[in-house]
Amino acid sequence: MKRRAKAFTLLEVTVVVLILALVSAAATLHVRGRMESANLQDVVGQVRSFDRLTRSFSREQDRALRVMVSSGRLRRVDESGLKDIGTALELPEGFAVAEVRVAGKLPANADTVVGCSRLGLTPSYAVKIAARSGAARWVLFAGLSGEAREIEDEREVQDILSAARNDAD
Repeated sequence: MKRRAKAFTLLEVTVVVLILALVSAAATLHVRGRMESANLQDVVGQVRSFDRLTRSFSREQDRALRVMVSSGRLRRVDESGLKDIGTALELPEGFAVAEVRVAGKLPANADTVVGCSRLGLTPSYAVKIAARSGAARWVLFAGLSGEAREIEDEREVQDILSAARNDAD
C-alpha cells in the first residue's frame, strides 16, 4: 500500500498568504486610524494649552497680547504685533489650522489675530484643527472664562459664536 505524503499545493499556500495579507492590511488601517485620532487629540490639547498659557501670561505680566493664528502655527505677540512673546506653537506635520472663527467677525482661513486683554480675556473664538486624512475637530474658547470645548459639528460652533456676539452687543 502506497502512502501519499501530506503536503500543501502552491495554490493553497498562495491563498493562505493572501488571506494573511488582507487581515494584516485591515489591522494596519484600523491602527493607523486610531493613531491619527490620538494624534489629532494631542494637537487639540496643545492648542488648548497654548490659549491657557497666553491668558495666564497676560494676567501675570499685566499686559495685553495678541494670538496670531496661521495655517501651521500659533504665536503670541505684543500689542504692536511685532515682538514675539514666548514660544510659538508649531503644529506637527500633517496637521493644520483649517479655519478660525471669532465672535462678531467673518470666518477666516487661518491668518487671524485674536486679542487677549491684560485680564486674560479674549473674544469667544473657535479654531478648526484638520489632519491630512480629512479628520477635523473644532476647539471653541469662551472669551470670558477661557473654557475650551471640543466640538465636531460646525453648525454648533456657529450657533455658539452667534449667541456670544449677540450677548456682547
